[in-house]
Amino acid sequence: MEKSLESILERGKDIKEQLIRGAKSYAADSLTGIVFYTPLMFAYETLARGYSIGESLEIRGKAAVLGLALYGTYGQFRKLCAHATKTTKESSSKRKAIVETASSYIFNVSVYVGILMQAGADPLDATATALAGTVLVSLTGRPYGWVLDRVRRKFNLPATYG
Repeated sequence: MEKSLESILERGKDIKEQLIRGAKSYAADSLTGIVFYTPLMFAYETLARGYSIGESLEIRGKAAVLGLALYGTYGQFRKLCAHATKTTKESSSKRKAIVETASSYIFNVSVYVGILMQAGADPLDATATALAGTVLVSLTGRPYGWVLDRVRRKFNLPATYG
């Protein structure tokens, strides 16, 4: 009887640790995404796309709320892309950059169109803005992944590539 009670308590402890690690991972990924992309996207929207400061602040506010939900998911999506493409810490910098850029593009651009439309942009402008944003995503996909891996290590979480 004692062994089974001990094993139940030990299993409960393992589950608790997994839940804490998962919540910590989700929070680190979500907050890193918001902090990294908010100023970049604000500058892009106001300087390159001509949105007013008020329009961009509205978009960024909605994006931050959505980011709390989605950037934690992006961390898992990023791991899935790495696994599916057999990209590891030992892979070449070029390979990691390609996989990071592609995963960031697939995940972020489709979400961005929805955010813009929900903020009141017409569908054509939202699509054009998101497509033009692919240049920004291409330039920031790997740097974001690099930052994300470093933040994850600071929280004693496993990094995908670093």
